[in-house]
Amino acid sequence: MRCLIASLIVFIIITSQDNNWFYNSRDDNECTIAVIGGSATVDGRPILWKNRDVRNADQKYLYIPGCYTEQETTFAYIGNFYADDSTRCFMGINECGFAVVNANCYNLPDSLNNEGLDDGDIMHWALQRCRDITDWEMFLDLTNELGREDPWIFGVIDSYGGAVLYECGNFSWIKYDTKIPANAPDGVIVRTTFALSGNDDVEGIERYKRACHLFYNRPAFRPIDIKYFLQTIIRDFACDMCNPYPLPYYGQMGDLPVGFIDALYTINRYKTRSCSLIRGVLEDENPKLATTFAILGQPALSIAIPLWVASEEVPIYLNGEQHAPWYDIISERMKLLYPLKEHPTCMNTLYLLDSTGAGVYSYTLPLEDWGVRQAEQNLRSWRNQIVNPGIIRSAQMEICGALWQGFVNESDSIIRAFEVKEAAFEYRLSNYPNPFNVSTTIYLDLNDRDNINTVSVNIYNILGQKVAGLGEVDLYNGYASVTWNGCDDSGMLLASGVYFYCIENPRIRKTGKMILLR
Repeated sequence: MRCLIASLIVFIIITSQDNNWFYNSRDDNECTIAVIGGSATVDGRPILWKNRDVRNADQKYLYIPGCYTEQETTFAYIGNFYADDSTRCFMGINECGFAVVNANCYNLPDSLNNEGLDDGDIMHWALQRCRDITDWEMFLDLTNELGREDPWIFGVIDSYGGAVLYECGNFSWIKYDTKIPANAPDGVIVRTTFALSGNDDVEGIERYKRACHLFYNRPAFRPIDIKYFLQTIIRDFACDMCNPYPLPYYGQMGDLPVGFIDALYTINRYKTRSCSLIRGVLEDENPKLATTFAILGQPALSIAIPLWVASEEVPIYLNGEQHAPWYDIISERMKLLYPLKEHPTCMNTLYLLDSTGAGVYSYTLPLEDWGVRQAEQNLRSWRNQIVNPGIIRSAQMEICGALWQGFVNESDSIIRAFEVKEAAFEYRLSNYPNPFNVSTTIYLDLNDRDNINTVSVNIYNILGQKVAGLGEVDLYNGYASVTWNGCDDSGMLLASGVYFYCIENPRIRKTGKMILLR
């Protein structure tokens, strides 16, 4: 506690000297964020998301190393920054598995008039010093004394199963926990630029309602996983005035040309400049293996790149000495996506995908899918061994390098060389019935090209704790099934809730979700 307070005092002295350099306009700062508890995700790991909407498109991702001395300890982290400022972070995760994002809030009282602590400074400080949500709340209490420059909404996850949202005024904060059903229907909390605890000025309500619809009304067979976020949430262009899906869109919105839509009130806005999708870890996992799927530039044009704090670096394509190379490419392609000078918020959806299957999505989405699969493949291996920064750095660079080549050349052909490598990991798991009451049968279809003969099957609760072991299961041509009766290893009936079955052996690890209803 003393160390935290002392660090904060130094932080306050430094940041209070010059914190009025940037004016926050409502039109330019319209971020959308969400906190997803482990009970709502496919693998029990929490997810934190932010689409960052700002005027300044020149951004980068950086690895900030830690400092470990007798006088002070700061944690290493990966975060999103402006290209010309590596001291103020706007979303990130540290080596302890603590992650934070934020959005501006326009309906809470603001009495400081651009004085007090700045959000970029706050998140930079927190990522360097907070291990978990307890540390974060202590920090919020301390910053209440001086005051925060503006009201903000913060989303936070940690490596202990915490996934919480905070509506913060200048001198106070209110907590919304994903573990409390009244706070988080289906374990999901969404915010745009207004607080539910604020007044009736609900700016951003269109994006809030759309995001809630996509989360709460998704088909039962669509779990909340990385793919659902990337394909359905982050790049969504629907609004009250127009729903262009399924693409390609050959409709006409008002007097705009065919295929154009106004991206003023959409989740993926015309000024969405970057995005972080941060997936945490289970409690028994190394927090350095929490994954940031980082999107630099307009998400409609860009690709999510998997990053790990354990790698101790960010690939050069996402930072650079002056401008990130990824930013430079996006800047040129933005002129084609938003070509109408008289309608600067209107985008040409046919540039993304047309009736012939051509367009940006024809190469970015396959590349991104490949990158996500490669990340999952590596994580299955890394979770079972001591973390080696060199190995993780090499894998991270291999993935990012391949994605960069495909991105620059506007082709997904580069990933074809990896198809044989990927095929070995096309595993399919399911259980039926789900939800279940008495028992459920888990079905395994493990691609027999890997010659996998035996796997162990274990059951975990939402906290990542093993509650039952179903033993070793022999496979026949890659197929097998095993039944679970909803009891723990001592034969006691378990309570209703979300559980996860984990299929593993020294070469693979695969997880599925099921619901027990008593």
